[in-house]
Amino acid sequence: MSFEIIAPALDTNNKTVTVENIRIQNGVLVEVDTELCNVSTPKASEILVAPGRGYIVVWAEEGQDWPVGSILINIYDTEEEARQAIERKNRQKVEVSKKINATSKAKELAQRYGIDLSLIKKDTIIKEKDVQEFFDSRK
Repeated sequence: MSFEIIAPALDTNNKTVTVENIRIQNGVLVEVDTELCNVSTPKASEILVAPGRGYIVVWAEEGQDWPVGSILINIYDTEEEARQAIERKNRQKVEVSKKINATSKAKELAQRYGIDLSLIKKDTIIKEKDVQEFFDSRK
């Protein structure tokens, strides 16, 4: 069984959490209750732990603000699944930066949300607010 760890809403005022103190590397096997990372807002913090055993893929970088409600970490049953996810993540990052006319912040937010920027129809440069509006409209 694979697991998705969603960025939690730590308080009602913040739409993002800051990812801190990542304790594991992508592709590593973790056991139940392994501490994975901290997430925080100005008012609260929490340690995220593995709900099950598996191979980890962390989508955020240390110090990065991550949208509440989006997938922050996946735990896969097999090392191969984790490796493929890491490859997809890296490929998507390169493809998005090459093809789409968007700001770097918009590209970063789209990657966090797992959004294909080509789905956002806009005649001008796609901005961070466009990505956020697209994400909010799909909830």
